[in-house]
Amino acid sequence: SGGRYNPQKDQWVPASQQQVPSARGGHTAIWTGQEMIVWAGLDQYNYLDSGGRYDPQKDQWIPISQQQAPSARGGHTAIWTGQEMIVWGGQNKNGQIPNGAKYKLERDQWVGVLTNLVELGRFLHTAVWTGNEMVIWGGYVDNGRVTASGAAYVPTTSNWKPIISNIEPRGGHTAVWTGQEMIVWAGVGLNKYLNTGGRYNPSSNQWQLTSQHQAPSPRFGHTAVWTGSEMIIWGGTTAEKPLNTGGRYSPSSNQWQLTSQHQAPSPRFGHTAVWTGSEMIIWGGYEAGGKLAEGGRIYNPTKDAWSHLPTDQKPEGKILNSLVWTGNQIIIWGGSDGQTLLNSGWTFKTEE
Repeated sequence: SGGRYNPQKDQWVPASQQQVPSARGGHTAIWTGQEMIVWAGLDQYNYLDSGGRYDPQKDQWIPISQQQAPSARGGHTAIWTGQEMIVWGGQNKNGQIPNGAKYKLERDQWVGVLTNLVELGRFLHTAVWTGNEMVIWGGYVDNGRVTASGAAYVPTTSNWKPIISNIEPRGGHTAVWTGQEMIVWAGVGLNKYLNTGGRYNPSSNQWQLTSQHQAPSPRFGHTAVWTGSEMIIWGGTTAEKPLNTGGRYSPSSNQWQLTSQHQAPSPRFGHTAVWTGSEMIIWGGYEAGGKLAEGGRIYNPTKDAWSHLPTDQKPEGKILNSLVWTGNQIIIWGGSDGQTLLNSGWTFKTEE
């Protein structure tokens, strides 16, 4: 399910169910500036190749064309360029998928994206948009092997260029774009969880390692957001247990600062996170023993302090959902309540 919140009324608002996409989890969701586009993922039985566009101002869903849409998949990435959504990679029951597509919003039209770079079929990789190219990196390739390879795709020319890498191969890591660099961190490496990372500068095609001094412990299934000056990572899991620790990384000083654990959310992984411009909001995820984490929390890095999201009429605990920030509200959509896959959504305004 999904929804919206308005603090003046202190309530979550359910999103329209008319023309809503089918129930699913593990889909992607991006924000265009006016609409949220959700695409692909899995239902109870199959990978999906469908999606929809949601306008929170009108509380309205519009189905998106399936003509020439990419094949059904999950574990893919989706980025927004300012004009189009580009999806890449992912997996289906036959393994990793070495293709993607551009969805042209104004025309409601798909255009295929192919590559001759053999190893670009992958899932649980990351993708960032730099302003003129999509950089994909890491993830799982053939037979579940992790890779340290990546490539940059320029949509205006449809050209790919491989990028060098001198950091450990991994999948299930996070990546943020700072305006100049892509920072990748943690994830699952060759038979171990990682707390290493690197900063990649596309202009120079160079990597710099992130400091390990005071870095948070190794993990995967964590989240990462970019604040404008710092990357905040939080949560995740090791082989033994979920975590409720995190850290703030400053690329300008190459230094870490741990986030407060006072009133922090319960340890969890597979949750979702967004940056609002002043705070990080986290939602959902798995706790120990596969239990669903209830609700969400707000982290203020200026105060290094956690606070609760209001719980009146809130959506149920969720996994495999999406979470986007619109500029004045969050939209939670889809995922599972532990038993059933959902196609409901909720919106929640944090400020007027």
